[in-house]
Amino acid sequence: MKIDDIIDELRKGILDLAKNTVEEFVQHAKDDFEDFISATRDDVERWTIALAEGKLTADEFRFLLKMRADLAEMHALTSVGIAATRLKRFRDGMISLIIKTIFAALG
Repeated sequence: MKIDDIIDELRKGILDLAKNTVEEFVQHAKDDFEDFISATRDDVERWTIALAEGKLTADEFRFLLKMRADLAEMHALTSVGIAATRLKRFRDGMISLIIKTIFAALG
């Protein structure tokens, strides 16, 4: 399991998520995802390794990711005036996608 492979999978999934949540702002959503991954890559990699090694439970892993997501600014989507409910739906979907993708990668 390599973090680069996981991120590549996430990039594929984020497009579908964006189409379903923020429709006409897919590129903005993609930009915000890239910013989030860039800012959290080291943490996500460290937590994923700890999860794989049994040093973190699945609940602890979810908690850490959700806490980190609460700090996600989503500048690109905010700048185009996305309603708070749509922004939250995208952010929650993004975290769910990350969790599902990482759990699938770990088997």
